[in-house]
Amino acid sequence: MQTFYPPDHGQHHPIIEFWNSRAEPINEVPRRVDLILDELQRSNQPKPIPVRASSLDELMPVLKGIHTPSYLEYLWTAYADWTAEGGDPQGVMPFIFSGSRMTGVPTNGLARPGLFAFDMGALIVQGTASAAADSAWTALMAARSLCSGERSAYALCRPPGHHAGSGFYGGYCYLNNAALAVETLRMAAAGQQFPRVALLDIDIHHGNGSQDIFYRRSDVLFVSLHVDPAREYPFFAGYQNECGEQDGEGYNINYPLPFGTGDLEYTAILSEALEKIARFSPAACVVSLGVDTFGADPIGKFALSRSIYPTLGGLIAGLNCPTLFVQEGGYNLEYLGELVLGCLTGFEQKK
Repeated sequence: MQTFYPPDHGQHHPIIEFWNSRAEPINEVPRRVDLILDELQRSNQPKPIPVRASSLDELMPVLKGIHTPSYLEYLWTAYADWTAEGGDPQGVMPFIFSGSRMTGVPTNGLARPGLFAFDMGALIVQGTASAAADSAWTALMAARSLCSGERSAYALCRPPGHHAGSGFYGGYCYLNNAALAVETLRMAAAGQQFPRVALLDIDIHHGNGSQDIFYRRSDVLFVSLHVDPAREYPFFAGYQNECGEQDGEGYNINYPLPFGTGDLEYTAILSEALEKIARFSPAACVVSLGVDTFGADPIGKFALSRSIYPTLGGLIAGLNCPTLFVQEGGYNLEYLGELVLGCLTGFEQKK
């Protein structure tokens, strides 16, 4: 399986995040990419292809299909506007949020983050926008490889993307890489190559951004397995009764799962989810791959074992359609590479 990755992702390097009103060291660190690449190279996988967003002009038409122009303009200018107003150069962090009956649109660089951020866990530093564009371009190039006839690919994206919605960001995510990959495949559907695409999210946290983007569409089936949002992040999305709206009604499926979910329970639910995807008959599948479902992940709440990830990949291979894996979470640095490789090789052995 060919891997694509953004070599300049380290431009994005916030050092803190806010959680429960406390500043803590951030879990989403640049070393994550290096650890996964090292594991892939030790396993004799094809040499990873580095990707840089050389032309925003080519990327923007696809981005505008999933993100609002006002949000994209904000992301490109947020850091400069923030520091121009005297904001801490350590990074852009909202300190006030728009809310009920608050509909003004401020131009002040210190206030604007509150229009677009939904949490305090996604600082914007000087290199964030560039790194996010490279990450999105990585997903786009991997998707194009499927358009060219490849049966599988892996986009080692950083920063991740599944919490970024059409007009908001948070949860370490700025541009929705998986959604961009889906849109790339759908744009190739002029020749009806990929008229229907499934987006399967197996990160431990609900992909609220992906759900937001595709909630009213019937050409994309969004299915997410995640920890119960009644008890865990992102709290305000990911419930079972969120089934889509308008044309998208019935095309959004959530599986909120309890703390401590283990191998047997998880594989049973994944099998059920894959049956529903198979009935959708997708021409391609994009997988938001989070391995923070591992029992020893520092921010996870499940109990999956290291040995189950090849099984998960093998189950996904049963869909028997072109498949793109897009990296999301996974923060146990000791086993991160092993977990990702396990899923990818499990897929390859069964496809």
